[in-house]
Amino acid sequence: MSDRRSGRFAGIEVKLTATPTERHARTLARERFTVGLVVHTGRHPLPLGDRVWAVPVSTLWRSDPAG
Repeated sequence: MSDRRSGRFAGIEVKLTATPTERHARTLARERFTVGLVVHTGRHPLPLGDRVWAVPVSTLWRSDPAG
């Protein structure tokens, strides 16, 4: 995902795991993304490093993001 006007990018990786770790975000951590997301099958979001978050795939379908 990118914003062409600002040149800022978001990196997204999808992993088939319920327990993401920093190892799952290795590629994202090396790139120059504004933010990186590791989408996973677990239930809770968690930080995986500087600018990188693990987010549950279920958040893509929530009608209330604060849920």
